[in-house]
Amino acid sequence: MTVEPGDVFILCSDGLWDVISEKVIQETVTKQPPERAVKTLIDLTLRGGAPDNVTVIIGSTRTVKPQRRWLWPLLGLLAVLLVAIGAVAVLAGRGGANTLAPVLPVPTTAALTTEIAAAQTQTHAAGGIEVLPSDTPSPLFNRD
Repeated sequence: MTVEPGDVFILCSDGLWDVISEKVIQETVTKQPPERAVKTLIDLTLRGGAPDNVTVIIGSTRTVKPQRRWLWPLLGLLAVLLVAIGAVAVLAGRGGANTLAPVLPVPTTAALTTEIAAAQTQTHAAGGIEVLPSDTPSPLFNRD
C-alpha cells in the first residue's frame, strides 16, 4: 500500500464500529480536522450507547490550514482605532474654542417701523417731507 497526500487512517476499538456506521465515520473524518473528528466520533459513540470503552486514533496526511483566530480581534481593534482617530480629528478641528457663528441682534418693531417710514418718505428740495403711499400694513401696536 502506498500512502498518498490526503489519505486518512482510522485506528479504533470495536466500541466505535459496533455503534457508528461506516458512512457517519467517513463523513466525520472527511469534513473535520483530525482532532475534532476524534472528539466527535467518541461523543457520537457514547451517546449511541457504547457497551464498553471507545478508542479512536486518526492519522492523516492532509495539510491542515492554521486557524485564523487572530483575524476578528484584529479587525475589531482596527475599527476602534479608526473611530478614535476620527474623534480626535473632529475635536482637533474645533481648536478647543467655541467656533459657533456670532449671534446677530434681531431688529425690534420700533427699528423696523423707522426703516419702513424712512423708505416711505421722500425729501423735497424745499425741506418738506412727503409720505408716499404703500401696500405695507402699519403695525397694529408698538412694543415700546
